Amino acid sequence: MRNSWIFRHRPPDPHQAVDDALALSSLRSSSDASRSRTREATADAVHLWKPPARDFLKCNIDGSYYPGSQEGTMACVSRNHQGILTDVYTKRFPAASAFQSEVQALTFTLHHLRNQGINTGNIVIESDCQILIDTVHGKKTPPWEERMLFNEISALLPEYPSVRLQFCRREANGAADWAAKAHGRLDLAHNWNIFTPYILQDLVAADAIVSGCTLTNA
Repeated sequence: MRNSWIFRHRPPDPHQAVDDALALSSLRSSSDASRSRTREATADAVHLWKPPARDFLKCNIDGSYYPGSQEGTMACVSRNHQGILTDVYTKRFPAASAFQSEVQALTFTLHHLRNQGINTGNIVIESDCQILIDTVHGKKTPPWEERMLFNEISALLPEYPSVRLQFCRREANGAADWAAKAHGRLDLAHNWNIFTPYILQDLVAADAIVSGCTLTNA
């Protein structure tokens, strides 16, 4: 509106018109850049790990596959609403594909949580395998090779009355990805689950800080 007011109240000046046009173009470019940065920031936020609601436990799971050995490994990294690490569980097992490793990651996580006696609590389980989550929710039919595994998951889920199974971006699953691969590389000491590796501590702390958690036990 201000540019319109200027042009309307003084004689036309070609040079001024050019200057005003350039200024308006610059303003629009700046505005477009600002909107682009906002969109990028919003997109980045979607990829970040987010803490669960208060009184919920979030378990990020991941599976890794090693074709040469016909083995897979999995990890379950559990955190509370403050982003504090409460438990890490990893396991090695036979696997014939990367997808089987992802499915087994959920199967072993369900067994692990039940063995801990916390399966009746409020739990969020996140995986970066979209096909796994869609299959569990009935949006896809299980491949015949994994049907027995999905039958086992279906038998376990009724024991979890308040569980939420959801997809997360790979960038939000970094801690579980690192733990699963570290277990496969035999990089973890025998007592690593008591003395958490510094790399895992850093990954968990980075997730918490970026998501706005305070990392305190208050």
